[in-house]
This record gives sequence, C-alpha cells and structure tokens, in this order.
Amino acid sequence: MSERARSTSTWSSSPALAEGAAQNRRQGTAERRDSVTRSALVERVRSEFREMPGLWVTRSEARRLFGVPEDICERVLNQLVAEGALMRSADGIYRRPPPIVARRSV
Repeated sequence: MSERARSTSTWSSSPALAEGAAQNRRQGTAERRDSVTRSALVERVRSEFREMPGLWVTRSEARRLFGVPEDICERVLNQLVAEGALMRSADGIYRRPPPIVARRSV
C-alpha cells in the first residue's frame, strides 16, 4: 500500500470519504482537490460541533479528533470560520459562536 493510500485510509471513516478517497487513488489525484470528499469532511466536522455544543478545540486537537492531516484540518476549520459556523479565539481555540437570543419586549 502506498504512503498516500495509508494516510488516506486513516481519515476516511465515513462511507462518502472512503469512496472519494478510493476514487482519487484510482484516478491518481489528491484528496484536497476532490470537492465531494472535502464537502463530506466539512459536513462531518460541522456536525460534530453541532452535536457537542460545548466542544472547543485547538487546531492540533481537531486534527487528532478528526484524524486528518494538519493542512487539511486547517483548511476545513478556516472554511467553517469563514461561513460563521465556528469562531476562532485569539489563542487559537475553535468553537461554535454563542447562540443569538431574541429579546422579548416587556
């Protein structure tokens, strides 16, 4: 098994990610250029934060939690910050933004 295939198999835990990675290996293309695999990973990370509202992690913790290489993890987290799904503190902590609470008029 090639080094690229080994590193891909460690982070391809969902069926969509695994299929995208397998297709890339057959075609000889890099995963970071595969929009289907990338979208599935972004959605996986988004759903983890949604399912665990109190979750906060550094980039290196997120990399280990999601089992992805550093550069891919950084791009995914940055995309979620740009979309407003996550926020990044000055000390590098990623978390969901606080909920917006509507004020009731009295």
